Amino acid sequence: MKHNNLLILPIIKKPELNIPPETISEITEDQYEEIAEHYTTQLTKLLINHGFKMEDFLFRDLYLVFESIKSAMMRSNNKYHPIQEYSDIVYENMSSKDDTEKEGKDDTD
Repeated sequence: MKHNNLLILPIIKKPELNIPPETISEITEDQYEEIAEHYTTQLTKLLINHGFKMEDFLFRDLYLVFESIKSAMMRSNNKYHPIQEYSDIVYENMSSKDDTEKEGKDDTD
């Protein structure tokens, strides 16, 4: 194993939020950030474990994942995040593409 391709990440403990389900809608911006950071870090570790080299420039893509996780949590609480507009457009485009592909398939497939 080549040690020069190794990326050492700090150990980040699971956020200790202990938020009861009935108060999840009351979490703060800082708590959204903490939870999103936790899951993005876990995903990064999994990618590294699978052999992906996480160069500095690839963290730009993971930043989008981080913001998407935060946005999903905020949307579930009826709160706005700017990336929601982008994700709505992408989702609509993908949904219409899937519908178009389904219409174009022959029933004999």
